[in-house]
Amino acid sequence: MRFMPEDPTDLRIDNIRSILMHYLKTLTFRSLLVLALVVGLVGCDSLTDGYDKDPNAATDAPGDLILNGAMVGNLLVHEANLARTAGIFSNQFTGADRQYSRLDNYEQVSSDYDALWGTTYEGVIGDIIRVKEKARSANDRLLLGIAQVIEAHAFGTAASLFGDIPFTEAGQGNDNLNPALDGQDVVIASLTDSLRNQAIPNIEAGGIGPGTLDIHFSGDADSWIEVAYTLLARYELYQGNYDAALAAAENGISSSLGNLVGPHDGTRGVNMNPYHEFIALERAGYLTGTGSHGIDRLGTRENAKTDESARLTYFYGDGSLNTDEGGAFGASSDMMLITYVENELIKAEAELLSASGSTTAALEALNAARDANDAFFGGGLYDAYEIADFESGGIANNGGSTDASLLAEVLEEKYLSYIGNIEAFTDLRRTANYIGVPTKAGANHPQRFLYAQVEVNANENIPDPVPGTFEATALFDVNNGSYAGNDL
Repeated sequence: MRFMPEDPTDLRIDNIRSILMHYLKTLTFRSLLVLALVVGLVGCDSLTDGYDKDPNAATDAPGDLILNGAMVGNLLVHEANLARTAGIFSNQFTGADRQYSRLDNYEQVSSDYDALWGTTYEGVIGDIIRVKEKARSANDRLLLGIAQVIEAHAFGTAASLFGDIPFTEAGQGNDNLNPALDGQDVVIASLTDSLRNQAIPNIEAGGIGPGTLDIHFSGDADSWIEVAYTLLARYELYQGNYDAALAAAENGISSSLGNLVGPHDGTRGVNMNPYHEFIALERAGYLTGTGSHGIDRLGTRENAKTDESARLTYFYGDGSLNTDEGGAFGASSDMMLITYVENELIKAEAELLSASGSTTAALEALNAARDANDAFFGGGLYDAYEIADFESGGIANNGGSTDASLLAEVLEEKYLSYIGNIEAFTDLRRTANYIGVPTKAGANHPQRFLYAQVEVNANENIPDPVPGTFEATALFDVNNGSYAGNDL
């Protein structure tokens, strides 16, 4: 497998040292000067041992520092072009100029994904392989388990977007330039097993861990265990395993304080929110919210117990996309990646669709998610629903059964909570578009992203012809109507 370097306009880093160490093996004269400056500031003389002799030689770094770089790479995967495109395909955004107007018509080209395909496989997976080796060597099971969660997050996202991907043979470098592709369903099942039987037990076993080099939780094991369980519940949901999803979510993120977020401080070129840098500073006018289903739905969704004015402003501001401080796409706004709200809405969906589920329990989980959003958006906006609200004639009944109306509310709550998150596009396909998001062009929603051109060129195992935009993946098909919720 071959890789392309990340597009410089998409580089957003939380920690200068992590970027420097991540690219040590390709240091230029200019970056060597920067490294010297940073080392002088932090007083870590050992970091430069040998670099003055051969700055282009392959180098090594501690596992916790490599993990830091992998975490930064993972933020790029989930907050840059892949997320923007997913937002267009799920009709939360509008592509308004240049290549983004093309995407708004569902016209992709493989080169759209070159940079972030490389970031996924080299900047995240490649580094995670090294972290796991070092963690096992040091018997640091906490470091190992956290690395496995990041790995599962990156691999699962790639599989959800591209379908079959290099997985078991990924990361072998020059030893295997033509890695085989594993099926999307195989990848997700393997990640499910890894989270349950490796990552979570490893974190529970403890160790030194990454400490403050962990940009999310500073190595806090309890927080990572909860995130791992919510990610596990997400992947069980992908597979239609509703009882297992519910069981995992019961141990998942227990409050909004445990959200996995992309932390940003607004510093351009260092740690600015990638959406802000793209929308407000680099490509003004390319991506908007005008005319999207997201903005339209938030403007019409209100009932006696629901006031969407604050959420509408948070995401869309004056009618486009809110890049002001305090808005979803402000320079220092954190990006929600895996959250308590998602966890509660997984519970609600699974309660409605599992063999052992309960409508009452589903309603409780939905109200918990609404409470969390109420607190986030300012309070007094979302009152608790009752079962009667979803019965025939109720304020939230959509013309179907009580459970069908409740499920629609659950899925729409998730869609509107995750504006800008890749999961909105996955849910659109996973649920066969249960909530009726309109297409932007033609009769069908996109089914996948196209394989990156660099991989098509380099890997003989990429299918020929390459699967197209509307070719269904193994687990998701928004157009086939097979979602279990259709039986309610």
